[in-house]
Amino acid sequence: MRIKHLVTTAAAALAAAVVVAAPASADPSPQFDPGIDYVAIELLSIYCNKNSEGGHDEAYLNMDGGKVWPRSVRYQTMGAGYTRSMTDANGIDAFRIPVYEERGFSLWDYDSTSGDDALGSFAVRGDEVGTTQTKRISGSGGSYTVTYRVVDVP
Repeated sequence: MRIKHLVTTAAAALAAAVVVAAPASADPSPQFDPGIDYVAIELLSIYCNKNSEGGHDEAYLNMDGGKVWPRSVRYQTMGAGYTRSMTDANGIDAFRIPVYEERGFSLWDYDSTSGDDALGSFAVRGDEVGTTQTKRISGSGGSYTVTYRVVDVP
């Protein structure tokens, strides 16, 4: 009886030691890691090389599925040769990303009578930090040039 009690007590103590020594989290999440270097995406401008339809497009930009530009209206009218500032999109938390991540952007032509038309897409990588980039995108017969930069976040 005494041996059985000692074995049971030893097994319980060993199990408790294993539980205490286990890591607090098996999946450390990068967003909680204070050692990660963050960057910010800054959209600068969009230029219409060729609009996709009639006299103009009704353009708007999504990032990973959510609309980010223009922020104050549904869309911006864009015709061949038009340049628009995109700076009203900047400053949102979603534009702050770890240096090793990327975000996908897609330009759309708003259509009130049918589905919106895709005008092109591009990706912005966090490791582009310190650079200004120009991406030419096209779709549905239109062609656009988007300029952005990626800056370090202190």
